[in-house]
Amino acid sequence: MLAPSKNKAILEGPVCNGSQVIGWHTNEKSKRLRRFHVDMSGFAFNSTIL
Repeated sequence: MLAPSKNKAILEGPVCNGSQVIGWHTNEKSKRLRRFHVDMSGFAFNSTIL
């Protein structure tokens, strides 16, 4: 993802412990982990469970 100024990249993604998601890296100034961070462009699910 590019920042609005388009001169730097933003990295956001899950923090995992083995196969379990325990937090989320965000581009917030507070530097804290968010437990559940998702927007529609990042939403996914395992369709094999259907």
